[in-house]
Amino acid sequence: MADILDTSGAKNIVVVLSACYAGSFIDDIEGEGRTIITAAAADRTSFGCADGRDWTYFGRAFFDEAFRKTGDFADSFEIAKTLVHEWETEGGQTPSLPQISINGQRAQQTASR
Repeated sequence: MADILDTSGAKNIVVVLSACYAGSFIDDIEGEGRTIITAAAADRTSFGCADGRDWTYFGRAFFDEAFRKTGDFADSFEIAKTLVHEWETEGGQTPSLPQISINGQRAQQTASR
């Protein structure tokens, strides 16, 4: 994926990975002009995958709820991270700890482990 992004010629890239352990991809693809958003940290599963569901927890929180309201990737991520944490807490699940890297800079982790 890093090679594809590097050779694409695109100057501004947004990648959203909604998968378990998706944070493991950040180191390889982050960089200047790139926003990388993942549903989970490198060592965490994400939740909400099931037959008959339209969205995962993160997909619903980010795309269906937050991004519809803000239209901003960073703001939507913050809203989604909070929603996902609430839903995981209600369900007794280990926090997935969604991640974001903007221009190679990662946001500080705030959710409890």
